[in-house]
Amino acid sequence: MMNYLERIDKYYFLFIALLTIVFVSYSGSYIIEYIAGEDTLNIDFFNDKSLLYIFIFTVIVGPIIETLIFQFGIIELILLLKKNKFFEILAILISSIIFGLTHNYNVYYIIFGVFIGIIFGIIYIVAKRRKDMNAFTIVLIAHAFTNLIAFFHNDVFKLG
Repeated sequence: MMNYLERIDKYYFLFIALLTIVFVSYSGSYIIEYIAGEDTLNIDFFNDKSLLYIFIFTVIVGPIIETLIFQFGIIELILLLKKNKFFEILAILISSIIFGLTHNYNVYYIIFGVFIGIIFGIIYIVAKRRKDMNAFTIVLIAHAFTNLIAFFHNDVFKLG
């Protein structure tokens, strides 16, 4: 599967990456809310903030910082040890576990964060293997896009 993603057109790859992260994000959130209750993934961190403030931090600042730390920083650091499939998988797992643990609003959010982190890690590794795109930029776009949809869903339209 990863070989296929390395060979397809870069815009098609970006489309598949965005579609995958949105699908996993929303299907995962609905499954968790079904199991654990409706407000399980709602966080009160931004309750008293303006929409502009929430937008800036969730759609711009958050994805930049998190992509720098979790995909670029951790994955690249681990791949300095050795570049092979085992270390790629190890890097994805370590970065996604740490990504999930930093989203420690509750245990369900941590689990959810780990799964989202795995998807971001896979996108990063596949984009890194490709020579026609920047892995950091692709993950940043996917992360910001996912957070933008969540911003409209949870904060603008208050559907969540």
